Amino acid sequence: MQANPFPLAATNGWNAPLPSLQLDKTSVWRDGRRIVGPIDLQLLSGEIKGVFGLNSCGKSTLLRAAGGILRSGIRGSIKWFGRSSLAATPNLLRRIGQQVQSFPVVPHLSVAEQLRLVCQLRSQSQISKSADLQRIFDGFPELYSKRNERADRLNGGSITMLSVASAMIGLRNGLLLLDEPTNNLSVPATAMLREIVRDSVQRDQNSLLVVSHDWEWLCSLMPPSQILLLSQPPTN
Repeated sequence: MQANPFPLAATNGWNAPLPSLQLDKTSVWRDGRRIVGPIDLQLLSGEIKGVFGLNSCGKSTLLRAAGGILRSGIRGSIKWFGRSSLAATPNLLRRIGQQVQSFPVVPHLSVAEQLRLVCQLRSQSQISKSADLQRIFDGFPELYSKRNERADRLNGGSITMLSVASAMIGLRNGLLLLDEPTNNLSVPATAMLREIVRDSVQRDQNSLLVVSHDWEWLCSLMPPSQILLLSQPPTN
């Protein structure tokens, strides 16, 4: 029998689950200037937390550090599933799904090809691949209608959907990181995104950290107490 590539969350010596993500006085510096932080944050399996901020407040920088993409200029500590290094434990990379605005898609692949590739990288079985792909297409009908189109020919909203779907598909007991996932989406697509994200957290026991400037959408996804403020939210 093949070992499950996505085991249940690791535990500490007291059998308490280790956080999927833990930031301890984490800050990011560039050219002697602090970009964001220091921040303390703990995210457990099945938990949703958000970061609200206006443009240029450092929230995307924080998310890249949290996903292990940004490695320089970091002070404090970052741990993933109890480990302080992704390089030393490369299998953990399969348990992190990250949507980043600057490189959201593989340009020469079709929508379906990219999603299948992600499933393959996460070592999903053929049955799981088919089921996960169907769930994504059920959640994002627009992606289904464009499943055979090359990613570099998609419009902005479809690119955002594909970027989010690629981060999410096949992820089990993992860490999902979303960077401004409502950008370029219509109102119906934004509402649809909220439901499929909730499904990923509840059904697959993923933990979610999402950064956004859309205060109302964040509050529709989680209680305001779960949102870290890098900027003050709008007042009515």
